[in-house]
Amino acid sequence: MYILYLVRFYSEYLIAYEMYSLVMGVSSVLGPIGASVAFMYGFGNLMLDLRDNYVPVEYWKYFSYHRTWVHGYELRTFKGDDGIYYTEIPKNPDGTLNWDEAVTYGGSDTTYNSGS
Repeated sequence: MYILYLVRFYSEYLIAYEMYSLVMGVSSVLGPIGASVAFMYGFGNLMLDLRDNYVPVEYWKYFSYHRTWVHGYELRTFKGDDGIYYTEIPKNPDGTLNWDEAVTYGGSDTTYNSGS
């Protein structure tokens, strides 16, 4: 199963690298910068896939990479009495927030669909 994630990671990396190469142009300075950004984006997607499929939600707070506008989500953070909480809210096709599918985690406990 891990091999499939590595294959997916490298395919996403190559697609992202081609995209950034087209946007930024390939030069001695911008080429490595685009490759670095593409690598970080691909690695972040790999971490999110591993987190979503193999890690229990109560441990998601230990991941420093969260879903944001790049992934079609809105990320909201707030400081509670026992730590920082993160709420990942998916967006509907019309741009509104889908609070029914929102996930809140962090602090000392974790809850699902607590955004409503």
